[in-house]
Amino acid sequence: MRSDRLRCFGLIASTIVLAACDTRVHAAGDASMPLDPDGGTTPTHATIGRAGCEHPSIVSAPVGTTSTTAVVALYPVHVPFEVTHVEYELAERDGCDASRAHRVRVLVSEGETLDASALVVLDRDVHADAPGTLSLALDEPAPLDAEQRLWVEIDLGVCLALCPGRDTHRDAFRSDTRALEPLDADGRLVVRAVGIGHTR
Repeated sequence: MRSDRLRCFGLIASTIVLAACDTRVHAAGDASMPLDPDGGTTPTHATIGRAGCEHPSIVSAPVGTTSTTAVVALYPVHVPFEVTHVEYELAERDGCDASRAHRVRVLVSEGETLDASALVVLDRDVHADAPGTLSLALDEPAPLDAEQRLWVEIDLGVCLALCPGRDTHRDAFRSDTRALEPLDADGRLVVRAVGIGHTR
């Protein structure tokens, strides 16, 4: 792996690339939501992705690149799952400016691969006032089935939080070229999808 790709503070390596993480669902039921009489399932508020941590590392674009994008893949264990929001954490440290405008895209693919056939469900320029968690509502809810993946792309004009931890995941980033490149680091970006899951 080329070590001059991305700057990351607080990890053993001085530079890393961006994570595209396969994650599992962590659901919290809402007793106010009724049983679905047709499918026999109970809709629950659920989150796919990575929660924050007390001392996150920071990922930013490498010096000299004109465009670097974090790419995070998310999928639910229980389907159907309806995504309503995406959330991610902007980090603050010397050299990071959380107020910089950056682009966020959310896509749904029909399989394991992100390609030109993926459906774009959000494409937005974001301007934050301060570091912390940002929550973006999708224009319309995006339903996922067992074969689909949700992809969140965040341009690294800002610094993103990275928390320790590893599970089965695919890691990648897209820099000046369109090719995805791998990451080998013990951490995951704090990016998640929020929505409605269905459990029996």
